[in-house]
Amino acid sequence: MKLNGWMRLGAVASVVWSPIGFLWGNSIGIHQGDPAIALLRACHEGPQVWEICEAQFTRDYTQQIQFHWWFGVVMMALPIIFTWLFSWIAIKVFRWVQIGFKEHT
Repeated sequence: MKLNGWMRLGAVASVVWSPIGFLWGNSIGIHQGDPAIALLRACHEGPQVWEICEAQFTRDYTQQIQFHWWFGVVMMALPIIFTWLFSWIAIKVFRWVQIGFKEHT
């Protein structure tokens, strides 16, 4: 299949978006651990023992960011898939309407 100019532009945009979307989504996933960081800071400000704070933080933070890379994969793939799908549907509808006008002239 030979790519026209718009398809090439879409392919380049998809390649450019891939690392951007992954890093953005991964950052969102890592920020799921912000409550654990806030608890660690609050624990340090109080009279608690460091080892207890550290153990609780390690347990909570690890659990909260467990699937952070899934956020990256989703933010990378879904916009690309939906954009290509929407573009394909729009082209098919446009061509279908265009054929309808040609039949009546």
